[in-house]
Amino acid sequence: MTRDGALGTLRIHALLDLLPFRRANRPPHIIAMAQPAPSGGVADIDPSTLLYPPNVMHNTSVQSVKFFAAALSGAVAGTLGWLNWYGFALFALTMIGTAGLLVTVNCKGQPSKYFRGGALELANPGQDNFVSFILAWTLFYGVFY
Repeated sequence: MTRDGALGTLRIHALLDLLPFRRANRPPHIIAMAQPAPSGGVADIDPSTLLYPPNVMHNTSVQSVKFFAAALSGAVAGTLGWLNWYGFALFALTMIGTAGLLVTVNCKGQPSKYFRGGALELANPGQDNFVSFILAWTLFYGVFY
């Protein structure tokens, strides 16, 4: 292997260090070369190393719950024929209720232990959930009325 090839491989591994789930799958000598030596301070710890990748991947199920809640509330608003602010109020109540259930049931009242943003991250509906709500709302309204 040429010297340029080894440096190129090291550069690729250093770039992959930005992805926390890749560190566990790499040999220890490459990890030691790519990471800076710790100075002992807590402020010097990279926050991405504190995340456990399987738990981060499991958080996608939380997004799925929020998506289905938004789509279901859109279907209910469309089926009931609600227009204007009534439908948006149902969406807001559904998102707040879903976040409340996730905090109490899944997070056992400590959402900051499981999510960086805590309860605010769970309460944020997200743009994709809002669009899903609008699509289901207009679809079911168009079918029934």
